[in-house]
Formats: sequence, structure tokens, C-alpha cells
Amino acid sequence: MAEKNKKQKSTNELIENLTAINKRGFEDIEKLAVATKRGFDAVDEKFVDLKKEMNERFDQVDKRFDRLEFYVNGHDKRIEVLEDKVRLISVKIGLR
Repeated sequence: MAEKNKKQKSTNELIENLTAINKRGFEDIEKLAVATKRGFDAVDEKFVDLKKEMNERFDQVDKRFDRLEFYVNGHDKRIEVLEDKVRLISVKIGLR
């Protein structure tokens, strides 16, 4: 009977030890999951910041293109006026 109690006690201790190890394993997995989520959240935040910065820069580039387009269109008109004047002068001095 004492031998049976000893085996039962040993079995109970083994089960308790395994239960504790199992519990620590789940706690470790949970900690890793939380840390992983924090990491992904940080990366997501960086992507949001990057997207915002890229949009701001594209807006700046668009404004610069708009200004260039304005200047080019202005020069086109000025060139047309100059061509008309040169044509008129050419006719008046007899080159045409």
C-alpha cells in the first residue's frame, strides 16, 4: 500500500510539473504573440507615415509640374506672337 501511495504521489507530482511546464509554454506563446503584434503594428504605422510622406511629396511634384506647364504654355504663346511679328516684318522688308 505504501508503494502504491508513493507511485501515486510521484505520478501526481509529474502531472503537476507537466501542467506547470505546459502553462509556462502557453504564457511564452502568448508573450510572443503580443510582441509579434506590436512589431506588426509598428511596421503598419511606418507604412502609414511613409504613405503620407509620399503623398505630400507627390503633391509638391504636381505643383512643380503645374508651374512648368504654365511657363511652357506662356512661352508657347510668346513664341507664336514673335513668329507672327517676324513674319510681318519679313513681308514688310520683302523677304517673303
